Formats: sequence, C-alpha cells, structure tokens
Amino acid sequence: MALTAKQLRALDPWPESLVTAINSGTASADGVEEYLREVSALPGLQSPLLGFLSAQKSRLLLRDGQAEEAFAHAEQALAHDNGSPANWLVKGEALSSLERYDEASDSFESAFSTRKRHGSKAKDYLPMILKSWSGCALLQGLSGIINQDLNIAQNGVHEYLRVLGEAKSEGLEDAVMVPLSAASKTTAPPELNAALDELALMVKLLSIKDPFEGWREFSKEISKVWPKGLSAVNAIREQRE
Repeated sequence: MALTAKQLRALDPWPESLVTAINSGTASADGVEEYLREVSALPGLQSPLLGFLSAQKSRLLLRDGQAEEAFAHAEQALAHDNGSPANWLVKGEALSSLERYDEASDSFESAFSTRKRHGSKAKDYLPMILKSWSGCALLQGLSGIINQDLNIAQNGVHEYLRVLGEAKSEGLEDAVMVPLSAASKTTAPPELNAALDELALMVKLLSIKDPFEGWREFSKEISKVWPKGLSAVNAIREQRE
C-alpha cells in the first residue's frame, strides 16, 4: 500500500530509498525494522505512522513465509493504531497463514468495520479486505474437507457466503475469491482436486435458501455417483424414515 503525501510530510526527512522500496514492493523486513528503530525514538511521532511501519514489516515477513513473526508485528501495528483497516487486514492474513481461521475472520471483519471511518478512501480498502477474507473462509472449508471435519468445513463455507453477501451489498462481488474451477486445477494432486470439488459443491448447496430447490440440487448431485438402476432419491428418503 503506497504512502500518502500526509505520511511523507509527517516523516520528513523520510529516506527516499525506503519510500521507493515500499511503494515498488522491493522493501525488506530488515530495512523497515532499521528505520522503525530510528524513528521510534523521535519526539512527537504519531502512533499511526509507527503502526504503518509495523504493518509494513508484518506484510514483508508474511511474504517471506514467517507467519509467527508477521503476526507479532501485526499486533504491534494495532497497538499503535487499532483504527486502521490495513493493520487489521495484515493481522487477519497472518492468522490465516497460521490456520487460525476463526480468529482471522474476526480480524477481517474488524478491517471491514473500521474502513467506514476513512470516508472516501473506504472503497480503496474493500477489495483487498474481501479478497483476503473470502480466501480465508475457503481455506477453512477446504481444511475441514481434507481433515474430514464437517463442522469446520461448514463453518468455512457459511463464513464465505456471509462475505459474499457483504460484497454484493457493496457492489464488489468480483472482489471475492471463488472456488477453483476444474480448468485451473489440472496441476494439483488428485486428492486436492477432489477436495476442491467437494468445497465448490458445498458452497453451491449451502447457498440455496429454498428448501425444495436445495433438496432437488442435492438429489441431482447424489444421482451423479449413484449406481445405475437405483433411485438415489428413494434411498435418501428411506434413510430419513
């Protein structure tokens, strides 16, 4: 996320090399940490800017695969400024990488809520929040399927559908991640492809609000794998009785 002119002015003199590195995506966690140590001792420095730097370091650590350290710096960022959607966003991304999906979703929801305080800039944050939040929910659903834990799988899918609803209300449905299509899964192991197919099916079925329509779609899916000559619908009815 690029620095604003206000942030640049507040940290004058701000090393041009670090500004360029952050805005171009070539900054390193060590480089941000070095400058963070220097400016932390400056009198009158605003906490939001310290939060910004801590969040930048968290994001860079996450990029480098250091999720635990990224989470710790995201917490530091929020300690400086808990009204920043960007700080809540990076915390959610770190928690998602640690497979702490419920906590991650809470952080994404906080990012979604706090962005309303930013007026016209709110729309800038929304696509990033919705993409990460929906991706986290899908990962939770997938982990439940892979580990054969129906509750976790359903929780992830229900969370995904909730995010999708929020996105639709904002006119940003395209920002939400979608379950992978068959065409995009050709290089994945067969077991993962099967789990992804189950996830996509679960999203499809649980998104149906009408009970009759849900029953009909469920019966159609069961019939695809049911032995020929037998009625899947009748078998399901017998089980229910």
